[in-house]
Amino acid sequence: MYFQITLFNIVTLFLMAATLLVAVKRFSGRVDSNWPLTYYGLLLAYWRGNAYTLDNYWVLSGLLCGLLLRFEFLVLQR
Repeated sequence: MYFQITLFNIVTLFLMAATLLVAVKRFSGRVDSNWPLTYYGLLLAYWRGNAYTLDNYWVLSGLLCGLLLRFEFLVLQR
């Protein structure tokens, strides 16, 4: 078994690397950064473009968590 170099495989490897980068930047960078939202936009484009290859619940829950972290909807101030 060997790795075939196709556009699908290259884009998948790019998204896997982007996932690791976003995870590292989430803990070491600013919370209000827009890069995770850009990543989720790319992930949604990949998900839609490749006939829903990823699980719907994981993709949409990741997008929801990214939006909640970015815009701080969970913080209640009185």
